[in-house]
Amino acid sequence: MKGRSLTTAPYLVILTLLALALWSMGTAHAQDATVDRIQRQTAPLTKQLEGIKTQLDRVDLPTSELEKIRTSIEQIRALTLQMTGDLQAPLTAATQSLDQLGPPPEGDAKEAPEIAQQRQALTQRRDQIRAIQAQLDLLRVTSEQLSEQASRIQHERFFSKIFESGRSVLDPRLWLEGFASIDAFVTRFMTVVSNWWSRLIGGLSPLTAMLLIVELAATIAAAMGAHRVLNWLLRPRLNKPNPTDLERLWNVFAGVFAATIPLMIAVFLVSLVLSSITEMSQQARRIYWILAFWAVIATSGRTFIRGILSPNDSAWRAVGIADLLAYRLSRLLGALFLVYALDGVFRRLADVLFLPVEFFSMQGAITGVLTVFLLIAVLLTVRRTEDGEDTDSKPPPDLGWFGWAAKLPLVYWAIAATISVALVVGLIALAQYLSQQVVVLTILVAVLMLIHYLADHLVSDGIKPNRPVGRFLRRTLSLTNHSVDRIGVVITTLVDFGLVFIGVPLVILQTAVTWVDITSWLTTAFWGFRLGGITISLYTVVAAILAFAFGVIITKLFTRWLDARVLARTQLNKGLRDSIHTGVTYIGYILAGIFALSYAGLNFANLAIIAGALGVGIGFGLQSIVNNFVSGLILLAERPIKVGDLIKVTGGQGIVKRINVRSTEIETADKSSVIVPNSSLISENVQNWTHTDTMGRVLVAVRADPEADPEKVLQIMTSIAQRHEKILAFPAPLALFTNFGPAANEFELYAYVADALSVGGVASDLRIAIRKAFEENDIGMPYNVQDVKLVKSADKAAPQEGEGGE
Repeated sequence: MKGRSLTTAPYLVILTLLALALWSMGTAHAQDATVDRIQRQTAPLTKQLEGIKTQLDRVDLPTSELEKIRTSIEQIRALTLQMTGDLQAPLTAATQSLDQLGPPPEGDAKEAPEIAQQRQALTQRRDQIRAIQAQLDLLRVTSEQLSEQASRIQHERFFSKIFESGRSVLDPRLWLEGFASIDAFVTRFMTVVSNWWSRLIGGLSPLTAMLLIVELAATIAAAMGAHRVLNWLLRPRLNKPNPTDLERLWNVFAGVFAATIPLMIAVFLVSLVLSSITEMSQQARRIYWILAFWAVIATSGRTFIRGILSPNDSAWRAVGIADLLAYRLSRLLGALFLVYALDGVFRRLADVLFLPVEFFSMQGAITGVLTVFLLIAVLLTVRRTEDGEDTDSKPPPDLGWFGWAAKLPLVYWAIAATISVALVVGLIALAQYLSQQVVVLTILVAVLMLIHYLADHLVSDGIKPNRPVGRFLRRTLSLTNHSVDRIGVVITTLVDFGLVFIGVPLVILQTAVTWVDITSWLTTAFWGFRLGGITISLYTVVAAILAFAFGVIITKLFTRWLDARVLARTQLNKGLRDSIHTGVTYIGYILAGIFALSYAGLNFANLAIIAGALGVGIGFGLQSIVNNFVSGLILLAERPIKVGDLIKVTGGQGIVKRINVRSTEIETADKSSVIVPNSSLISENVQNWTHTDTMGRVLVAVRADPEADPEKVLQIMTSIAQRHEKILAFPAPLALFTNFGPAANEFELYAYVADALSVGGVASDLRIAIRKAFEENDIGMPYNVQDVKLVKSADKAAPQEGEGGE
């Protein structure tokens, strides 16, 4: 097998080279096809934009058509941005090929005809692509200008409608003309319904009528069955005495799902049943779906409010308020949401039935008045409860997850006052708009906040060791508790970002901004926008971040393999292995950064400008950082200190734990960390006990009686050192008679250990052993006589001073 593999190796190399050649040829062919396709598409797009410009100049352009035009413009703009990005690869390829050929020869020198022909073809190709790019840039600029024009027209129409002045609610003509238009509403509505009913009855036979009744009964049964099944599947058991916060939050959303999904099923099935019997007119179909849509909205809103307040069961209440307040708020907020839903129904029906403007004015006035009344009632109810007037709520209400709402009463009072002023001065459309938005935004913010809290509780509960997900992460993936907690943090962070990216557009859509505006912003952010001479693209940024993350992962995998398979099998000490590991990591990170920047389209030909700017920056504040970085590289290369060394610096003494890019971390004996800049370790004196080896010296100073035989003392001290298991035989222990003293002779014992970190423990063992040996041989270890005399004289003087004081 070994010989066969060596024999087939050249063929494998040839096949690999052939595959790479075919792939490069296919890539070049695909790039040529891309350029030709884009060139063919530019002319139709130009004609389409010219037609859109003609339409926008019309004064009588309907609003619905304006919305469609804006959508078409954004599609063209997105297409031009995409095609511009598709041209980057062919343009880069042509430019690189020309760069490889080099500049044409100067003077009378001539180049080979083949190279000249190839240079001419590449130059024509590059110029062709640049010309197409210029056309696309012109199309993009034109589409942006037309989009701004359409957006301006749309916003002007919106604000002119909102701030259109009419009759005040105090003007009786508003109500008289409005009530007079009710007859037109009822007549036209009943006409559509009666026409549909006539068609339905006219097409019914006894068998068909019986079948219709059975189908409607089956629809009702299916909806009721779905309601029960969803209640059983989704909702927690409501008879539980002490539900958790997670169960309370889930119960709110589960109740909404269990109430609205069966209703949606019933609406859809009823539509199918009625359509199978007779064909509905366009007006009748629109009326049916308007009523069905707002019925679902009203049901979901009412269920959501009751799920939060839970007026009948305080155990499942999402806010810590009393029963009476929960009951009152449930009714008031439910009525406020019902007003919003009815306003939506009548506004849509008025559009379908082509009712006069007097009906719209009266309807907007009624909506504004009811909204102000109910909003003030809610605020007064909460205020009266906080003041303690309700005997049922002695403690102040605890809003819990809705604590943010406690800071908004002034905002709601201001909205109520604005609506009231608008109604009085005749800005009915503005009052109606504010009435809608106060309900929509409040519900929207409440839903988003509850989803945020629900996600936090779901993640924190799901990653517990006794949960299936937690067991899977810990047992199957062998993750530690710390890693699992990090995963939970990542998930909740992603959920929060998702809520922001979803919630912010939904909030913005309630203003004059339309969905077309949001898609335009997203398209610009994704495909890129020009800032000076730089194109910033979300797609490019994300791709560069992913490329850098990929490089970092590859670097970590390589360093792990290097540690486990190479460095661990060598005879190198730990400090040198750590220096190699750190150096390889730095190189990998630098290569990953270069790869990411190259993928993002950074032109490294401008590095001279960047280096000049960096030099200026270093002069104004980066000098210290660069100095420490370079010093860290010197430490890794020269290795005056390494990880695991016992050193002493100005900041303290300890073991080197980590050499970072800017600083070195030293762990002291009391387990505190001293962070020393790398430049200090290069420029200042550093005492390293383990620079060349880990050997350490033990020094024990001893005092003995003057009458004791010095030779015997030295012999005792030497023998004790020789018997210690951690003291090296070579260099041999050495005991010296260092000095005569007035009260005792002084001796010193020198010994060497293999590990400098064990010096303190060995010295302690030697002192204990010497003390015992001296006691056995009746050798005293006197104190300093002068110190003893001072202490004794002080002890005698203290009572006399006390007596003198008395």
